[in-house]
Amino acid sequence: MNVYLIGMVISMVLYIVVGGLVSRKLKSANDFYIAEGNAPTVLIVGSIVASYIGCGVYMGDAGECYAGFFAALLTIITMKVVGPIYGSVFLDVI
Repeated sequence: MNVYLIGMVISMVLYIVVGGLVSRKLKSANDFYIAEGNAPTVLIVGSIVASYIGCGVYMGDAGECYAGFFAALLTIITMKVVGPIYGSVFLDVI
């Protein structure tokens, strides 16, 4: 067996075990998403922004930049970062 395969299997088992143990403490979906409202806005917005940006990287924003659409890439990244911050701070969405 390959050492990388063994490392992946161990990490997946570890993720499943930790996820199972932590999920027993959750009572509802609100516990998972917003920590029952106890999490500060910065933490929630940071998590949402990180998710959007991470998804954008996998969906091909870097490919668009290499294809010569750098201005479009800056626009997309700006909307991804500013949108959730604007919504949480000014519209009190979260």
